[in-house]
Amino acid sequence: MKHFYTALALASTVALGASATTAVMAVKTDNVEFKVRQPESVKVSVKAPRHAGQSVVKMTDGVKLSNPGSMKQIKTVVNRAPETQDWSSIGTGVWREGIFTLYSDVDAGQTWNVDVEQCSSQPGWYRILPYVEGTPLATLLGAPDNKNFIYINATDPEKVYCEDWLPFNSWLVSQAVEENEWDASIYGTLTDGVISFPEDCFGLTNNQMNGQWAWTGADFKIALPGAVMKDYSLKVKTDHWCEDDNKMTVDIIAGADVAKVMLAILPGDYEIEGNEEAVLEFGEEFVGNMSVVYTAEDHGLHSVLAVGVDADGNMVGAGAMTQFLGLFDNDDEWETIGNAVYTEGVYVSAYENIEAEDLTVEMQQHKSEAGRYRLVNPYAVHSLAEQLSFASHTGHSHHLYINAVNPEHVYIEPSATGLDLGYGDGVVSSYGAMFAGTEYEDLAAEVLGCYGTVAENEITMPDGVLMIGEKEYDNGAFMDCGEGFKVVMPSSSGLGETLVSAESKAAVEYFNLQGVKISAPQAGELVIKRQGDKVSKAVIR
Repeated sequence: MKHFYTALALASTVALGASATTAVMAVKTDNVEFKVRQPESVKVSVKAPRHAGQSVVKMTDGVKLSNPGSMKQIKTVVNRAPETQDWSSIGTGVWREGIFTLYSDVDAGQTWNVDVEQCSSQPGWYRILPYVEGTPLATLLGAPDNKNFIYINATDPEKVYCEDWLPFNSWLVSQAVEENEWDASIYGTLTDGVISFPEDCFGLTNNQMNGQWAWTGADFKIALPGAVMKDYSLKVKTDHWCEDDNKMTVDIIAGADVAKVMLAILPGDYEIEGNEEAVLEFGEEFVGNMSVVYTAEDHGLHSVLAVGVDADGNMVGAGAMTQFLGLFDNDDEWETIGNAVYTEGVYVSAYENIEAEDLTVEMQQHKSEAGRYRLVNPYAVHSLAEQLSFASHTGHSHHLYINAVNPEHVYIEPSATGLDLGYGDGVVSSYGAMFAGTEYEDLAAEVLGCYGTVAENEITMPDGVLMIGEKEYDNGAFMDCGEGFKVVMPSSSGLGETLVSAESKAAVEYFNLQGVKISAPQAGELVIKRQGDKVSKAVIR
């Protein structure tokens, strides 16, 4: 069985230019309830490792059209398309490309006419040759695909799926459904004659990907003959994670049938899922593709959330989001405590061709927040420093912020690295940063194990709990990373003594599994027990 949640993913953004129209963003969020993440809702976002110095991957890079049968199609006999000859054309439909748009040279939103055939003996089964002579992808590759049909089972309009498919005899495309032997059920739907598929529901691989899967399918639709396809696509993006003077330009790119876009920019880490209604009610209204200029007034992560609205005032399509950083160095609030040795644990795990390095860097501590540290421009001394992308940025530095105020709940605050290795400038964070200081912090420690620790002047982070986002890789979406991350602090920091004394004096506290404090837990109740910085599950006796 193929395992969807452990398969490696690969994605690239599509370079789309916003119009010249510009507005100034001024969203007020006082007394507005936006939902924050909860530990149980966190989704693992592993993607394929990169190669340093490689630009965003193109469909045409190194593609060799194979002979039929050169790639094995993994498929059982059950649930196959009808093997009959009674396929007949039912007319001309419209194909909206959403499979190969993960490549930078395949523009999103392209549509063209296709001939749609249906099986007479099993209505609801369709087949299409989408890449025949004259279609955009056939032109791009210089060769049509006149043999490999995509077979679509729409007999159940709520569970539409495509059979495993071999376009151009060079890619294997497989929808993540049980019928294709995946441990997932990400089906499409058929509504008013239009077949739509969720984002990232198709796995794509070829002989050059060494068994890795790319996940794709964004805005992939097929209009059956006679149906009208609405374009409710929506994307928001920023070209960089951070800018001088913290003036960030957000591009809004909306489909032709989106009458207006409601946009909210919030300090903090939010996601669009679950916040659509709040954005619809409290966001600011924009019409047409445009650029919005927003000045960040807070240090740290900012979230851009957007929803589309049709001419009747209904929310349409999927919401969109992106994130960026506000950076305020505030050097007068920090003091140098000496030089630290940083064992680089971010890029070494995100790229296949980067080796581990020990970097000697200046370390500072916040004057009023004991235990909050930053490594001063650590990637400026990395062997990759020659690829630093922000030489022209003079309004801020690129420090790595480490929060060890609670020595048992250490996390990496969202921090700009200053590196662009071919996929846009990077930011590193950690899962623990999502929940630090919230009511879910202890539960996150228990459920996700996402925090590092400090012991004897050494900061360590568990492997896999860090995250890296690069602006030209899936619109900056974070992917899991982290391998061997360690900081040996200056010996004068004295943090180890603080940890021992605080732990010995701490009272015992109890919380339910939702992270809510309990004053008097009942016998037999399963609770989360905290004493000082130690957290564990316990059954009350």
